[in-house]
Amino acid sequence: MTPKLKIASLAAAALALTACASAPFGSTWRAPEARSFAIAGQKMAALYASDVEATRRNAEEAMAGEINARGGKGIAAYTLLDSESGQDRAAVFEMLRQAGVEKALVMRAAARERDAFRPYPWVGSRFGSHWGSYGWGWGVVYDPAYGYPETVVSIETRLYDVAADRLMWASVSQSRNPSDGVELVRRLAGEALRQMEKDGLIY
Repeated sequence: MTPKLKIASLAAAALALTACASAPFGSTWRAPEARSFAIAGQKMAALYASDVEATRRNAEEAMAGEINARGGKGIAAYTLLDSESGQDRAAVFEMLRQAGVEKALVMRAAARERDAFRPYPWVGSRFGSHWGSYGWGWGVVYDPAYGYPETVVSIETRLYDVAADRLMWASVSQSRNPSDGVELVRRLAGEALRQMEKDGLIY
């Protein structure tokens, strides 16, 4: 192989790796009755599911930052809620309503799995309810031990109308070998908001 062909092959491989590292939405859903709304000035809570308090706070700050970047009033949910209240959606929504929150952007790592070569059985994943409690998140996302070549993490992103207690929009995405969970949450939150704009839900 000539040097030029080698360079071209390496560039193609780099692009392929970049694509694998990205987390495109595998599917999105919008409630038929969900009405479009202006994000500017909208008071929105950012909730992220994690057993690790520091991770939850950092992720929610990152999500709130993406909301603020689009003119909304993003609020990290940890400033309004405690970790225990996250187990009960009704209680969460009541506290959010009392704080004047109109919408809630909720994210969680819904599943994780090892791809391809599996020399040892992997067990121990723990999932929250359909609501997506604070029960499980980025506690242990990527562990390269035991010869596993890849970790695939599925992330759910949901937007709720707090006043109506209703799911407005949802998506599922996948990311391979995430090295920085908080940065991935930040990027996905931004992508989710952009997708909502494309879907005509927010403007």
